Amino acid sequence: MKSKLFIMAALCAIAFKSNAQTEKGKFLLGGSVNFSTSNNENENPAKRTTFGIAPRVGYFVSDNWAVGTTLNYSMSKTKGSIQGEMTYIGYQSINYGISPFVRYYTRIADNFKFFGDFNVNAIRGSQKEVDEHGEVGITTYKSTRYSTAISPGLAFFPAKKWAIEFQFPLLSYSKQKETSQIAERPSFKNDAFTFGLSSFNPAIGVNYHF
Repeated sequence: MKSKLFIMAALCAIAFKSNAQTEKGKFLLGGSVNFSTSNNENENPAKRTTFGIAPRVGYFVSDNWAVGTTLNYSMSKTKGSIQGEMTYIGYQSINYGISPFVRYYTRIADNFKFFGDFNVNAIRGSQKEVDEHGEVGITTYKSTRYSTAISPGLAFFPAKKWAIEFQFPLLSYSKQKETSQIAERPSFKNDAFTFGLSSFNPAIGVNYHF
């Protein structure tokens, strides 16, 4: 009898612990960092380096319902040469923006929760030329991008206040405009609708719940 009571108490404690991490009045603080490099070895060799950071803060307005925002910053630098003319080319792109979100969690197992995330993004950016010495020169393009997405995911709570998240965009719509700052170059507009199963792009992040 005592062993059954102990097991029931332990199960209740685990369930309470999992629920307490997403209950009303709690905060979440986290985000993600990414870094990548790539080399293109075709007839116009080029090397690209990308860095991005996206801090996130949220507040649980009721049990399992969180609202908040993510700040986005990314920088990429590409350099190479056109072999035929031996002309150096390179550019640096910087993007920054904000992404408000609404998220709902539901418990699926001990220390695991499924969540659905709806977010809206507003991002501005610019592209500048880079010379053979790595010096940044004139601005060639300025861009704006607006998008909205539904992004489900899975949160694993390995400790009382920590969550590791795996998330991917299921449905998204974006509208982007690139405005040339040089008269000889064209401007661009682009609208895109994406279904996640045809363009799988997962992301991993870490959150602190308190």
